[in-house]
Amino acid sequence: MINTDAYQVYRDEKVKKNQWYFIIGRGKGAVKRRGFPTKREAILAAEEYIKEHPVIKTGITLKELLLNDFMTSKKISVRAATYSLYEWLVNTHIIPYFNDMFLKEISRSTVQKLINQKSLQLSPINVKKIAGIIHNVFEIAITDNLIESNPAKNIIKPKIERNQDINVWTKEEFTHFLNVAKDSRFYIVFLIALTTGMRQGEILGLRWQDVNLDKGLITIVQSLDHSGKKFNATKTKSSIRSIHIVTGK
Repeated sequence: MINTDAYQVYRDEKVKKNQWYFIIGRGKGAVKRRGFPTKREAILAAEEYIKEHPVIKTGITLKELLLNDFMTSKKISVRAATYSLYEWLVNTHIIPYFNDMFLKEISRSTVQKLINQKSLQLSPINVKKIAGIIHNVFEIAITDNLIESNPAKNIIKPKIERNQDINVWTKEEFTHFLNVAKDSRFYIVFLIALTTGMRQGEILGLRWQDVNLDKGLITIVQSLDHSGKKFNATKTKSSIRSIHIVTGK
């Protein structure tokens, strides 16, 4: 296969004669012509077609690379909750902005305008994730020789303010909440959350085999994902831990 900015030339060994063909562009708008006896003739035919159709747009769009490469790889490499976040950012905030723009049409200022817009709508963390996704997609494009440089490099992103003041309940507020919630069927969930600091998914992922009342220990080895349908192993080795609890003995 010969890669250029405008077309690709292939050989189809399944046919006996005139095996060479060219494709101009990508996706639904791609132009394909078959029936050339040699690679050289396919190349000449592709270049001639481009000369005769100067308005034809060629290349691959950011949308195509996002959906066909980036999101496909993420689906098999990240947790379901993380993939859902990527899906939301890509489909709701990235694709509608770039629409069907080709990779080579996108400049640094184009990307910066998106980041500036989203900085007024989303949290700094999600804006940084958007910038990261776009940067990664262009890195894929560079690796595949689709472009030479990354227009998402050196983008100015919003600063994430770290809140140093953490408000916590007083002992009286803690006791009052548990008294009010004592008749709730979720009381045990509230109690574990308040006394252990465990995450929501970790609490909902507990099994009796993870609880040792004699030793007063809870061992965390899994969590329930946000869909409530799938149990996942803890994210890191440090997440696998034992927590002491008061059993009343």
